[in-house]
Amino acid sequence: MKHLTIVLTLLGMAACIIVAESPSYVPLRPVISLPEAFPLAARALGSDTNRFYCLQALWGTNDAPNGKWLFVFVSTNGESKRVTVFSDRKTRVAPTMVLPGGR
Repeated sequence: MKHLTIVLTLLGMAACIIVAESPSYVPLRPVISLPEAFPLAARALGSDTNRFYCLQALWGTNDAPNGKWLFVFVSTNGESKRVTVFSDRKTRVAPTMVLPGGR
């Protein structure tokens, strides 16, 4: 019984090490850095960069396999725009939204 317990313990430890070293458990890092992505987002806004300022920058992988940056730009009158910068450096500007309390 003692030998069985030792063997099962060693197998359990080996399984934990294998799972921990698996690539699926390594956090994915951005393909492009924030300093590279921000100018692309600002360029995608075009002349609206005169009215909007960046409130938030988020990086995620939920619907883009290599990750994406999401920038939230807002204006002083309550409008906001979302700019997505993908890992291939393509951008997408979401429609303008009016935030609560905006004019």
